[in-house]
Amino acid sequence: MNRRKPFADIVAEAKAQPAADLSSDSGYASFRDPDGNELAKVGELSPSEARELVREGALLAFEDCGCGGAYGGCDVKWIDVQTSERLAAVSLPRLAKGKRSASWIDLWRGTDVSVVYAHGSVKWGHELA
Repeated sequence: MNRRKPFADIVAEAKAQPAADLSSDSGYASFRDPDGNELAKVGELSPSEARELVREGALLAFEDCGCGGAYGGCDVKWIDVQTSERLAAVSLPRLAKGKRSASWIDLWRGTDVSVVYAHGSVKWGHELA
């Protein structure tokens, strides 16, 4: 039987994990929030998990080339808090399958901040397309 872990357990585990080592040997690219706080990658999210974290106050970031934000030198687009709240209130993000790029959403965490980071062909309202 394939049972999904309750979302509350996923969030609790993410909050309990120590920040990852972001040195060049760790396999993670360095990523910072708009205030310059270093973030560590926690893991991939489903659209419903991403929506719930944004509802709970996580920041929302987006890169549309599908490089993961580290390899192609693309710019991270930060979605303002009001827009993020509106998106999370009315819909789920959609992982579009296209020829242009891969699509996924992951969670990054800093000391006092969580970031939902959408990559590639993620669609969410008119802001992420």
